[in-house]
Amino acid sequence: MSLPATAVGEVRTTGSDSNGGFFNSARGGTDYSQQDSAQASGTASSSGTTVTATSGIFTSAMVGNYITDGTTWKEITAYTDSQNVTVDSAPSWSSASVKVGGALLTIAKAAAIVVAGNYVWIKGGTYTLSSKVPFPTPGNTTSGYIGYEGYTTTRGARDGRPIITSSTSGLTLFQGPNNYNRLTHLKFTHTGATRGSAIYPDASAGHSANDCVFDDLVFDGCYSAFLEYNNITNAKIIGCELANCTDVVVSIVSGFEMQGCYFHGNAKENIYLSYGSAIVLVQDTIFNGGTYGIRYTLNSGFSAIQIQVENCTFYNQSSNGISIAETTYSANLQVVNSIFYNMLYGITTACTVGVFANLRAYFRKNAFGSMTSGFYQNFTGGIGDVTLSGDPFTSKSTGDFSLNNTAGAGAACRAAGFPGAFPGGTTTGYLDIGAAQHQDSGGGGLMIPGGLRGGIRRAS
Repeated sequence: MSLPATAVGEVRTTGSDSNGGFFNSARGGTDYSQQDSAQASGTASSSGTTVTATSGIFTSAMVGNYITDGTTWKEITAYTDSQNVTVDSAPSWSSASVKVGGALLTIAKAAAIVVAGNYVWIKGGTYTLSSKVPFPTPGNTTSGYIGYEGYTTTRGARDGRPIITSSTSGLTLFQGPNNYNRLTHLKFTHTGATRGSAIYPDASAGHSANDCVFDDLVFDGCYSAFLEYNNITNAKIIGCELANCTDVVVSIVSGFEMQGCYFHGNAKENIYLSYGSAIVLVQDTIFNGGTYGIRYTLNSGFSAIQIQVENCTFYNQSSNGISIAETTYSANLQVVNSIFYNMLYGITTACTVGVFANLRAYFRKNAFGSMTSGFYQNFTGGIGDVTLSGDPFTSKSTGDFSLNNTAGAGAACRAAGFPGAFPGGTTTGYLDIGAAQHQDSGGGGLMIPGGLRGGIRRAS
């Protein structure tokens, strides 16, 4: 394959893996990848970089599109006449059936063709898999990410998610993605008698997803969303819904960042960390149900993990909100501005000897209510803890975890977070405790959007 980093691809349920599939707008021409069928087809041969058709199938508008025999993809770089075009490199075709333009049919085919910097658009529809989709190619820091993004009617509008699914028992949907890959606006489901995982790393690539971005994805009814990544340093999981998984939802060994996600209806741990030596940052995320919100155990030989939890909501875990196992290795836990409601313990550790020698913990401005066993186990508590006398949520039964304005409940979390008054006494913040920031009501004047972390606030 010989795609430049500027090429953009298209996948459709109505496409064909023998279509051109890609277009390079830097060449000019008309993008014929955004259609179900090829723009032209015929028989062609080649001599060097000149492709000659047996009949007139080419037009000047095809420059920048890809011509293929279904095995090799070449970019049309110049138009000579209706029978002759120049391509980017010699294809060595001899009386081959070729096509120009048209979308690809499968994500797997696109993933096998792309190089660093390419972007692939996946049009709405249901993609039913009978074998896993591998992502063999990593992006890089020079040419950039390889992106795969879903849409329904308009590219980039996020107006509907393509569905990636399988009824094959135990089938992993995506193997990978590889380093510097980006997945955006897709939905993963599974209907097999034995559910398969949505995303599982490639063992031959070291189970890595370094610097990947997983953005605006939905996982519903899979075995696991992310299973057994050994190396996911600097990866980001942003704005994802993770629901109804039958096993651990996110099982990651090393560091990652998560923000603005919603877990619900899951059977086991929402996040399980087994070992590693990196930073895990979880912000503005709601954990509704499951056995644990976050559970960490440390395997021998790995140390110095740092877990930071900020402005999160933990509700109705059957065990504990955050659980840290006994450790003889260095670990750090910081929990700030988070709500724990209706579980055994909010934050617990099995460490009973030398807790602060091996497990360094810092807690500030967290709220607790309806706890069966207590706020903390084997910790002494935090700075400015808030005790809730009632349910702080607007409608948890319908999944609305915004703060109500009931005294001793949601009202106790409003504008009560850290930081409030900044050092020096010249600035005051009004950050809420919990994942969802409340919106003030009433009054005229300057309109300030709700839901922002910090920033300017207007009095009710």
